[in-house]
Amino acid sequence: MQAGAGRSPSDPGRMGSAAQQQQQVPVVVALNCLEEVSLEQEGLSGVAAVEHVPLSRLSDGRLDSASAVLLHSLAFLPRAAQRRLRPWQLLLCLGSPDRAADSALAADLGLRLAHVDANRAEEVADTVMALLLGLLRRTHLLSRHSSSSSSASASPPGSAPSSPSAAACAAAAASSSASSAAPPPPAASPPAASPSA
Repeated sequence: MQAGAGRSPSDPGRMGSAAQQQQQVPVVVALNCLEEVSLEQEGLSGVAAVEHVPLSRLSDGRLDSASAVLLHSLAFLPRAAQRRLRPWQLLLCLGSPDRAADSALAADLGLRLAHVDANRAEEVADTVMALLLGLLRRTHLLSRHSSSSSSASASPPGSAPSSPSAAACAAAAASSSASSAAPPPPAASPPAASPSA
């Protein structure tokens, strides 16, 4: 056997380290709700371990080790399930039909309970979609305005040449004024008459 050979997947040391890493992340239990939790498991991968626990598996001990428990209603749970909940666990009621009854029961049992309004999910989705559509529309209008401004600032091909600059005009005026102020050159003297023969 070579010295650099790796451990096999069934090595007890590797299995123990994997189990230790799994125990380090908090456990979220969907108690008698959300039977399909693959989406939640993918979204919370590496952050929390999400499991579905039906009422028939209360004796497995997974509910006792959960940091958060998802449920529809605390009042509708059997007494056996209510007694297994702990005060340090966070209970999230998803669309409870009777919030007052669930809150009163949680206060009597000394449990921490928070309600999640699931009845307005469609309204929230419509609002988010309207905001996204408005953002896309404004982005399109801003893009068109920016492109039209850049094309207007650039001179099109074949246009008339631009007017001379101010420096060129000043130089031409200075040269013309200097030429007008200079004295006229002296007149040439007539040629001397030749002596008569």
